[in-house]
Amino acid sequence: MFEAPREPQDFGKTLDTGFRLFGAGWKGGMLIALYAIVALGIIGGAGVATFIPMMDRVDEAFGFAIGMGLILGLLAILIWTIAMNSLIAWFGAIYRGAPLRVNDAIRIGMNKLFPVFGWYILFFLLLAGVLLPGGIIFTIGIATQEPLTIALTSFLGGIAMLIPYLFVAVMFVFGPYLIVMDDSRVTESFGESRRLVWGNWWRTFGYGAVVMLLLWVISFILSLPLAIVSIVFTFSGEMAGSLITDLLNQLISLLVYPLSVSMTLSYMFDMQLRRSGLDLAARLA
Repeated sequence: MFEAPREPQDFGKTLDTGFRLFGAGWKGGMLIALYAIVALGIIGGAGVATFIPMMDRVDEAFGFAIGMGLILGLLAILIWTIAMNSLIAWFGAIYRGAPLRVNDAIRIGMNKLFPVFGWYILFFLLLAGVLLPGGIIFTIGIATQEPLTIALTSFLGGIAMLIPYLFVAVMFVFGPYLIVMDDSRVTESFGESRRLVWGNWWRTFGYGAVVMLLLWVISFILSLPLAIVSIVFTFSGEMAGSLITDLLNQLISLLVYPLSVSMTLSYMFDMQLRRSGLDLAARLA
């Protein structure tokens, strides 16, 4: 039985809470992930079945391939968003002591599809704005066609893009979580996420880096066997087999997302406790 913390925790205990939250709801979380894998597998299979016959006549079917790619890509994004929303609802309900059925979590995930999708659109527009100066620097260097200038502007442009990207990505990381868990409106979620992270940006960045490293290791272990098979297919010239194993590899990597969501929720709820004043109360006690 999962018991949520009643006061803010240190870095290590917040990670431990994320693991305990995952342990309390891993069955339902994995079931939601498997639903997403099946749905995305169908879409991926449709893509492979569509594009493999076109490989020998790319020029004739280029427009059709682009159209199909856009449609299948959009469907994949929508399914992935529903799955993530469902995982947030599932683990968030367990954290708050009001567990849901998997079907109810998926229903909430579907209901929050368009608000969260709208958040993604605004977020990527914001990213495009903050990355623009770095992109301009990079483009100017390419236009000169001078190797030394290209190297210098590539470095400066990369720094000018990386720093704003990290700042924005960390500052607004809780947006979709707030929309699903707290019924925040799209624009409100940006402000609330900033409020939670502001003053704790480095702590949030460090927590996210640890979680991402952990997930990368787990994902690498899960995908290594299929990656080896894909390499064998590639060197033997079996492109269809390589594409299929690559697809399966990507789908299997989705199994790490339930843990990712539980770890992020653990940190977000901890920050909410801190911002509610319980952090100060705990220090004075």
